[in-house]
Amino acid sequence: MKNVALQKASLSVMLAVVLILGLVTPAFAATQLPLKVVEVIPGGLIKLQIANMPSNTEFTVRMGPAGSKGAGGYVIAHFDSGGGGTQEYWFEVHANVRSLSFIDVRVEGGTYFGYTTFDNTKVLTSGGGTVSPTPVPPSTGGPTTPSVSGSPNLQVVNSQKGGWVKVLFTGLPANKTFTVRIGMAGTRAANPLGYIVAHFDTDSLGSQAGTFEIPFPLRAQSRLDFSIETTGAFYFVSFDNVDK
Repeated sequence: MKNVALQKASLSVMLAVVLILGLVTPAFAATQLPLKVVEVIPGGLIKLQIANMPSNTEFTVRMGPAGSKGAGGYVIAHFDSGGGGTQEYWFEVHANVRSLSFIDVRVEGGTYFGYTTFDNTKVLTSGGGTVSPTPVPPSTGGPTTPSVSGSPNLQVVNSQKGGWVKVLFTGLPANKTFTVRIGMAGTRAANPLGYIVAHFDTDSLGSQAGTFEIPFPLRAQSRLDFSIETTGAFYFVSFDNVDK
């Protein structure tokens, strides 16, 4: 009788443990984050929108071949989610997957993760459309000042060959959102001939500086055009792709 009682007691304990685990385990289950690729510069950069992020969480970003879900992929960045919620980030396409037509990007941190696939063959703009920039032969002695009469001044402060360019903006219209593009010399980096590399908002003074990465497909060019554009205004400047 004692053995039967002990067996029943053991069975009761086991059932209780199973029930507890069933209740506790979901609390530690991974939560999937919605990811949306907003912009793509083929072989260069992608802009990724990440939603429902927890606050103050360290995330790792990876890239891998399509179908891999980015699991165990090449690490391209780490970032802190700060206030959490929905945010957008620019990431460089990893050198080991730049030649692939489709790439999986993965974001993971804590018990959160998300992944999505993007087309690495076409430029994707924030409006959702895709375009294929058409290179234009470099012009000789093209304009190096903004195209608008009495326009704000765009001055290239310094640059790293094939890496980045720092530009000083003065007298821009206040409280405007500008789109920044870089393209081959002679194109004025106008849409759709320029690769979108960033967006920025002007303050009440309209004077500020920014550093922008040169898109991968243009890094070997000796001279490039840089433009900024907002509703009703377009400015550009040409610069030598050298260490300055």
